[in-house]
Amino acid sequence: MFTGIIQACGILKGRLQKSSGARLTIQCSSLFPSFGESVAVDGTCLTIAQLKNDCFEVDASEETLRRTTLGALSLGSSLNLERSLQLHDRLGGHLVLGHIDGTAPLVQRIPKGDSFQLGFSYPKEWNSMLAIKGCITINGVSLTLTNIELNRFEVVIIPTTCHLTNLHRLKIGQKVNIELDVMARYVARWLEHNTLLQSLSKTGYLNQKIRGTSLKTDPILTQEDE
Repeated sequence: MFTGIIQACGILKGRLQKSSGARLTIQCSSLFPSFGESVAVDGTCLTIAQLKNDCFEVDASEETLRRTTLGALSLGSSLNLERSLQLHDRLGGHLVLGHIDGTAPLVQRIPKGDSFQLGFSYPKEWNSMLAIKGCITINGVSLTLTNIELNRFEVVIIPTTCHLTNLHRLKIGQKVNIELDVMARYVARWLEHNTLLQSLSKTGYLNQKIRGTSLKTDPILTQEDE
């Protein structure tokens, strides 16, 4: 579990391809993780596999490389890093799992004084999990959605975030890792499931399936509309 407050930026120093994915070597002299510890690398939860001087190594599976930007990053790329939370830590951002939902390309970059407004395009499947003033994680950074339009959302990057993360390096067309708010994800899933149950109940399908058993459908789901 993380909170989306970046603690350091590292540099991708090596990549060793394996049959099951790749081992990444990351250099960072200001982060001091332990062997076996979880660390968010550009928002992706990975496990420390080895420590070497000012570098550490993590293993990324084929699924991780496919779903995130880690599979396409070139050596020398800057990476946002955050160690996993402890129970006594402050939640400076929001609850972040490190489980990436997908990537989104940067389509807009507008200076706002010493800040930046960034716009990203996203797939329609995310519509139900995005809300203005809601939370979103971009490359591991906890941010607030300031605007949502058709297949595009916007965030504002303040000077401190520019200084402490790699978001100020983004170029138009460059993809970032996106983790949707975990609470929005579960609410959307519940609503989808509940809608399906109501549809099945009204057609009598559920009643047929449970007939002869001790199970009963929820009266809220089976009552007829008045």
